[in-house]
Amino acid sequence: MVMTRPIEYLDVVERGEIVVEDERHVSALLALGPEFEERQYFAIRVRRGKFFLTAGKYVGIIPIGRYLVLRVSTKVSTTQLIQILTLAEQPPLLISLLERAYGQGSDLSMLELLVRAFHRELATLFRLGPIREYTRTLGEGQTVRGRALPGETISKFWPKASFDRVMFEYFDFSPQNHLNQALEYALWLSQRVYPKVSSNPDAGVMQDLSDAHQVFGSIQPDRSRAFLPSLRRHLQEKPSDEPFVSFRPLLTLSLMLLDEIGVNLESDSAADVDLAPMVVDMEEVFQNMLFHTLATRAKMFQGFECWDTAKSHQRPLLSSRDRSLPDGFRSIASNRPAKPDLTFALNGVPVIVGDAKYKSSRDIHDVYQAVAHAGAYGARDILLVYPTEGADKVIEFTSHGYIGDVGVFVCRFPLDSVDLESEADTLILAIHELVPSAARVNG
Repeated sequence: MVMTRPIEYLDVVERGEIVVEDERHVSALLALGPEFEERQYFAIRVRRGKFFLTAGKYVGIIPIGRYLVLRVSTKVSTTQLIQILTLAEQPPLLISLLERAYGQGSDLSMLELLVRAFHRELATLFRLGPIREYTRTLGEGQTVRGRALPGETISKFWPKASFDRVMFEYFDFSPQNHLNQALEYALWLSQRVYPKVSSNPDAGVMQDLSDAHQVFGSIQPDRSRAFLPSLRRHLQEKPSDEPFVSFRPLLTLSLMLLDEIGVNLESDSAADVDLAPMVVDMEEVFQNMLFHTLATRAKMFQGFECWDTAKSHQRPLLSSRDRSLPDGFRSIASNRPAKPDLTFALNGVPVIVGDAKYKSSRDIHDVYQAVAHAGAYGARDILLVYPTEGADKVIEFTSHGYIGDVGVFVCRFPLDSVDLESEADTLILAIHELVPSAARVNG
């Protein structure tokens, strides 16, 4: 494909703000629709006749259109991001790629690393060929292919006096499947992406990508990416037989190249999307890091647990069993679940609910939301955890009084700390101190 003009970039730091001056860039951003702002990819504001772009919670590469890419960098260093991702138990492959990027210099983009890693795994494809699976096909005719189906034949043809036709089924060992469509798409996309993101494209890599793409000449391509759910399901199930074990690294890299991690480009023409998004949701990473570090440490205390209530142990947000309400208010039962990020329980009884807020300032709405969650779980305290930046910062834990009879506590967690695990040790000790001594004895 011949490009009529080079790709242009908008560079911004996460949660940071830039002025967008080029009218073409403004038009491309506004054409995306409100869902990008609603899902916190970025926000566009007009002030004093100028357009301002404010980055959201995602860092990485976000393609805006064919010739415009938004690059959002992290506030923390690459080494610090690797430590955070490791504690958050993010995919090892992502961490490995970041480590390799740090070792090879910042000029090597994540997207180029993905393509290079994908290229290294192509030896499996050249050795084994496309993935073949048995597919069941139903047929009908005067002769049988495979196995005859007497019941289906009688019900379909005999009422019509068609006694010379028969229903049958057969199985083909076919390469026509979603996994091969995913690999074909990844190869097709890599050939388009690699020359644009690499400062010095390797002719050998380009030739290998082209040769590998020809292996799928008989595969019906799917540019709508309808194969993604099947690919995700296959990787989650982790089949232990061949050739799936051998293909797992290649399929995993395909998913990382193809999956819109938080970015929905399905409204765009697939042929116009030349760069795959490579995005990390820092809010989700912050939540996962806190859960995994605190859940491990909570076990040091007898009967103390940390639940990931964003995913499990959920309870109705409103129920008729809530505490008495002021005059003029009435309790309405609801099946809508309360989803605090964390819930700390003693002997199975919730005592503290916590929310991880990946932003710099405290909002009163954060407090009221957490108080509502505390009511759903019967917890007596809430804890809001916010990140702080700067190598000189230390963990802060403060009380902010009460909302009704619910205690409000705020933690400032230093993401730039050289020892995040020690900070987690300090935090779990402070959280455990909130549990009343009577509950520890009687619970």
